[in-house]
Amino acid sequence: MGEPSGSAPPTQAAEAGRARRRAWGKRLALAALAGGVALWLLWRPLVWAVTPDVAAMVSESLRAVRGGALLDRHGAVLRFFPNAAGDYQLWVPLASCPVHLVQAVLAAEDRNFRQHSGFDVAAMARAAWQNLTERRIVSGASTITQQVVRMVRPRPRTWLTKLTELVLAAKLEMQLDKDRLLEAWLNLAPMYGNLRGVGMAARVLFRKGIEQVTVAEAATLAAFPQSPARLHPEAPKGRRLLLARRDWVLGQMVRLGWLSRDEERAARAAPMPMYGRRLPLRAPHFADWVVARDGPPRGEVMTSLDLAVQDRLVEALTAHRDRLARAGARQVAGLVADTATMEVLAMAGSFEYGPVGGGFNNGCLAPRSGGSILKPFLYALALEEGFHPGSIIPDTRRTFRTPQGDYLPYNATRRTYGPVSIRSALGNSLNISAVKMLNELGGRAFYRFLAGFGLVPPSDTLWEYYGLGLAIGNPEVRLVDVVAAYGAFAHGGRRVELRTTPGPLRAGPALMSEATAWSLLDIMSDPSARLLTFGNPRFFAFDQPVALKTGTSTNYRDCWIFAVTPAYVIGLWAGNFEGSATHGLGGATACGPILHQLLRDLPGPARGWFPRPAILEGVRICGLSGQAPTAFCPMVSREWVERSRLPLPSCPFHESQGLFHELPAEYADWIQQRGQALRVDPFRLQGDLAVADPLAALPDDSGAGVRVRPAGEASGLAAGDGPTGGASERIQRRRLGAAGAGSEGGGAAMAAEGEASRMWRAGAATEELGWGRIRIVSPHDGDRFVMVPDGDNLIRLRAEPETPLPEVIWLIDGAELARTPPPYEAWWRLERGRHTITALSLGEEAAQITIQVE
Repeated sequence: MGEPSGSAPPTQAAEAGRARRRAWGKRLALAALAGGVALWLLWRPLVWAVTPDVAAMVSESLRAVRGGALLDRHGAVLRFFPNAAGDYQLWVPLASCPVHLVQAVLAAEDRNFRQHSGFDVAAMARAAWQNLTERRIVSGASTITQQVVRMVRPRPRTWLTKLTELVLAAKLEMQLDKDRLLEAWLNLAPMYGNLRGVGMAARVLFRKGIEQVTVAEAATLAAFPQSPARLHPEAPKGRRLLLARRDWVLGQMVRLGWLSRDEERAARAAPMPMYGRRLPLRAPHFADWVVARDGPPRGEVMTSLDLAVQDRLVEALTAHRDRLARAGARQVAGLVADTATMEVLAMAGSFEYGPVGGGFNNGCLAPRSGGSILKPFLYALALEEGFHPGSIIPDTRRTFRTPQGDYLPYNATRRTYGPVSIRSALGNSLNISAVKMLNELGGRAFYRFLAGFGLVPPSDTLWEYYGLGLAIGNPEVRLVDVVAAYGAFAHGGRRVELRTTPGPLRAGPALMSEATAWSLLDIMSDPSARLLTFGNPRFFAFDQPVALKTGTSTNYRDCWIFAVTPAYVIGLWAGNFEGSATHGLGGATACGPILHQLLRDLPGPARGWFPRPAILEGVRICGLSGQAPTAFCPMVSREWVERSRLPLPSCPFHESQGLFHELPAEYADWIQQRGQALRVDPFRLQGDLAVADPLAALPDDSGAGVRVRPAGEASGLAAGDGPTGGASERIQRRRLGAAGAGSEGGGAAMAAEGEASRMWRAGAATEELGWGRIRIVSPHDGDRFVMVPDGDNLIRLRAEPETPLPEVIWLIDGAELARTPPPYEAWWRLERGRHTITALSLGEEAAQITIQVE
């Protein structure tokens, strides 16, 4: 039978099927191509949309975990500081890393780093084959980019984690260039223990900066990240494994053509000097101070400290430890600053940084009683107010009335020195002269002057609290502040600040003139100016001029010395942190030998002395009065005085030919004391007045020089008594006011008391109430006395006229008690009640006070 009509031949049907299949294949290929193109086009936005911002995570990680280090001015590490996670890490830029370090890292971790886009497919295949054939993990394929992702986003190691790391690594490659990625790895890579980054590891293991590492050391650093726990250099096994890994890295560098065979052999033979895990701790008090001021360092921060100077300071302090301990001083502190810039070169806050003896305390920052170290600023203020270095201060006994009671200052030697110049008063650190100068200048003015230098806090009232003790060290001061203040003398009187980082001088306003600043340096560097008190000890013999000032607080608790040279400003303290007294140590004996050794050993040549301002002129002065010499002055010296203050007044002590120095009345007590020890005294009162011994005039004693009137004798002075008749009536009329001639003593006393009260209320009263050129210096107006049962109950009356008088007449409630020649002192036995005490002369001098006896 034939085939049915209308059906296609078999060959045609097969051909049609093949055509349809070809058409579908083309459609599928086009669809796959379109899908691939679409996937490729959507890859970036898809990855960007569904994954976190890895670059931001890297930046945040570096910010959050970065540690730091303080370096000395030459780059040596003082101390490392951990980051927020407790790891030690130092940021180093890629540019500072040597080429062989980068090559060692790439050879060890990712040789195709510059070619791949985040993951290395060839390395992954190779690692998979090796691990499969060895049936264990013998090789990894993580790229540097993947490791960075893992460092900033640590997760448990699973297949999903690995896949996520691949995706994030690809994204990170899109966000950061290769150099930024490599820099992040170099700073985040774990080394061993809690060390991170090659910069920190190089500092700890090799004690050098990253730019100084050798090829062998670079290979060692590149070896650590493979297994930081196993390759621990402090364990013998870990050290062997580390050396083996280092040598493998060197071999890889040869295979990659980055190292020759000779260089490899030299690197393998090089020793590996490892200093272990002990971190440096140099100048710890200084480092603590810097961190307290500026916060923990981020990265490497260079400071002003010079370890060579620091070592000299520590050596000088330690050399005197036993000597100071025997004298009861168990701690010290010291600071050395560069004079030109006031950069802190060395600081030691105690003998030893540690728990023993409070060694963690920083004596340079502890407020302590300053003793005499503020006196240079007192005399600087005096020079600003018109005095000059040769101006005379009476170093004589004087009782001062203060809100806390009577104050009688005394010198350390318990002696008085009569007329002394400012140069001698400061050089010998005389307390009486300083208190008198402060009384002359005013406590408020001096306190403000100190506050300008940062030595005391600004205040309008604290000067009253300190009183006259401001002159001799009542305020507590810090050694760092005093060093900065002494630096002002070296910089023309401008306030300066200590620097803890290298840099130029930070100078503030001028607080004194250049002439004053130079004059103070000249005084403090003058060995002859301190002979009275200090003599000429060997430890004050220097091979260069040194301006220095010592200080000792009450009961020898704090011993100070400060020194200024053109090269250094130095401050030293010795004592006890708990405030206990030493065994009689003073600033000179405690700190002078330390200063001598320190200046001898400090590096650098001596520099020329500070230039003298042109405004100062060398003039001749009388060595006793400080004024222009007359033809009769036996002692003439030379002093520097500002030209604007010339000519000086003529000397009042030597106005005529003679063998004596004639002094004013305020020296009467001093001359009387000298007369007890000297048969012939070249000093005498002006007018050739005799000086009597007031102790010979105690009640019931008919000593010469004082006439004591019995208590029952009529009050007032008898008419015609003395060289000018009618003195009592005349003085009472003119001085005591209401009582006329012949008034009863009670009336005179009441009148005097009323006049005194009116003058006090009117503001006319001074420290000692008086009308004429005489004042009662003991007791003081308003004093209150309490009698002691069965006691002598005697008080000393003492007057001080402006010019010498033959005698002073003492009245108690208008009744004459005694007539006293110089030094114008009498004794009175107390009686209960309110009493008026009057001191009179037969001329125009008078003074009066009121006291209460209970």
